[in-house]
Amino acid sequence: MSDAASKPAPSAAQKATQKGALTKGGTIILGIFGPKDDLKAMIREPFRGTRVVKVGDRTALGPVKGIDTKGIVVDQNGEARRLAFAE
Repeated sequence: MSDAASKPAPSAAQKATQKGALTKGGTIILGIFGPKDDLKAMIREPFRGTRVVKVGDRTALGPVKGIDTKGIVVDQNGEARRLAFAE
C-alpha cells in the first residue's frame, strides 16, 4: 500500500485552508457550531467567500430554513434542499 492510500482523507477544515482543494462552483458547508438550540454554519459561497449564517439568513441558493449537525436546509424555489458537509 502506498503512503497516499494509508493517509486519512483531509477534513473540510483542512481542505478549506488549502488552495485548490475544494471545488469553486457552489456553496460548501465548512462547519456547524453553537448550542443545539442556536446552531450556526460556516459556509463558502462562490462570490461572497467564507461567512457564518444562521436560520433566516440568505445564501446564494436561498434562505436558510434549518441547521442541524449534518448540514443546512435552504429553501430553493419553494423546495427544501439539504447541503451536507464538504467531503
